[in-house]
Parts: sequence; C-alpha cells; structure tokens
Amino acid sequence: MSTLAGCGDAPAGAVALEPDPRVEAPAATAPVGMGAMPEVAPVEVPAIQIVPRPEGGERSCPAGSVWVGTVRGRVLDLAEAPVAGDQVSLCGAFCLGASTRSDGRFTLRADSCFPRTAEYPHAVAFNFHGLGYHAGVTVDLNPDDASDLDAVDVPTVHAPSMLESRSVPVPRQGDADQQLTLPDGLSLDVAAGSLSLPFGALERVSAVRVVGAQLPPLQADGATPPSLFALTPDDATFAAPAPLVLPNDQALAPNALVEIVMIGGPATSRFAPIGGLGVVDRGRVSADGRTVIADHGIPFLGWVGYRASAN
Repeated sequence: MSTLAGCGDAPAGAVALEPDPRVEAPAATAPVGMGAMPEVAPVEVPAIQIVPRPEGGERSCPAGSVWVGTVRGRVLDLAEAPVAGDQVSLCGAFCLGASTRSDGRFTLRADSCFPRTAEYPHAVAFNFHGLGYHAGVTVDLNPDDASDLDAVDVPTVHAPSMLESRSVPVPRQGDADQQLTLPDGLSLDVAAGSLSLPFGALERVSAVRVVGAQLPPLQADGATPPSLFALTPDDATFAAPAPLVLPNDQALAPNALVEIVMIGGPATSRFAPIGGLGVVDRGRVSADGRTVIADHGIPFLGWVGYRASAN
C-alpha cells in the first residue's frame, strides 16, 4: 500500500481498501446560469457516529495518539445522485486513500494510530477531493477528541458538481482580471496571477450556493450560517485576499457587522481549522441592505459564508 502524494509514511500494517483507480476526469463544459435562490432553512448539523474500540482490544496507541479502525460514508451531489470513482482520503500525520464506489459509498480501513499534531489537533480528518470538478469537502472525524475510533460513520457528504455552476477561467500573469458573479448577489474578484492551484485542479474558478441539510458536516466555532457558497478549486490560495461580496440572505440590518467564515482543509489550516468553520475576515452589510461586503477578502477557495459578528 502506498500513501497519498504529499503525505507522510503510513505505519506498518495500515491498509486502505479499494485503492485509487486512474479515473479520467470529465471534460469541462460551458457554465450555465444559476436558478432562483433556494429558500433558506434552519441548519441542523448531522452527527458523526463513532463506535469506540472495545476494551481489551488487541491494538493500543501511544499517549497522544488516536486509534482509527474503519471509516465509512457516502458522497452525493446536490441532486442526490452518487458521486462515483472520485478520491477520498483519511488524513492526519499520514494519509490513506480510496475511491467512491458506483453508489457513492466508500470504506477506508486504517487500523492505525494517528498522533495528534498542531495541524490535526483531533488527529484525523476525512477528505473528498473535488479538484474543481466537484466541491471538495473536509470533515473533522474526531470533534470530541476521543482516543478510540474503531468504526466511524460519516454523515452523507454532498459535493456539488461544479461543471454546471457559474465559472470563469483562472487568469494567469498578463491576462485580464476576472470577476465571478452569481445572479443572487455573490461576486469574487480574481486578479491575474494571484491564484495558486492544487496539482491536477481544473483551471476555472466556480461557485454554487448550498443550503440547509446539504451543507458539509462540520464543527463550527460559533453559529453555522444557513447557507454557504462552495468556491472551487478548493484549497487554491490567493497571493493577497480576494475581494468578496455575498448576498444578505440572512436579512441583517444595513451596516451590521459580520464575520466572513470558511471551512479549512489540509492545505489551508493556517487560515481556518481543518473540517471546522473559522473566521477569515470581517465585513459589513451594505447601506442598502442587499449585500455583505468583506473588509479585505478571502485567502483561499473553499466553503464560505457569513454570520452576524459577535462583537
């Protein structure tokens, strides 16, 4: 078994079911318009189901490490169709990979000890790698910081297809700047040469709005917004914060102060916690009450939203 590129070595005996096949990426299609903005519903964050390793089990971990057995789940798109043949991984100090099956389900068998680290304080996270074709999703698998995770059932992960979303090409140095807009009021400015892409990512910046029960299962530092926008390719980083405007779909008062929040991933944990919602900027509602304007902008592409400022 081999670990994923860019990750550390797996311990002896660690295995990953369903090794990654060489999946041909779908061809990019022309972007299409977005429909009417969906109705915002209250957010209910699904719980991660964890079965501890039975006492007296054969395996034990050093102090500061977490035992991880098997992780199971399913990846669907926003139409509830299975996302098949895409890469998923279990990551901490090292990574183990597999692929989703034809029904979108996956099984990752670790049977390994994952040490807690500064980057992974809860030792382990689940990643779905969209590379711009779907929105990537990162889930903290150990929000309660347990020591034994013998069997973990991840709530259904919804990964929007970005080939049917609004998009603009990634502008290279010397190209004209690009502005990505959605009819409901989102706009993102992408300066030429400002965006660093993950290896193999689609060279288009895309956006789609996700609401309610189809939001990623995440651990929020504060309130979870009723909707988030998936911006891809996820984990692409900007040389300087990219100006962002969001629709004021929470009907906050004009000039109200807000926090711009994003979900962190393995490559962006310096900005937001892995699989968690962190504040990356602040902003305010416009004078006419229609939009939310970030003070500076966002440092990377991923899941982004806003909430009323606690201060």
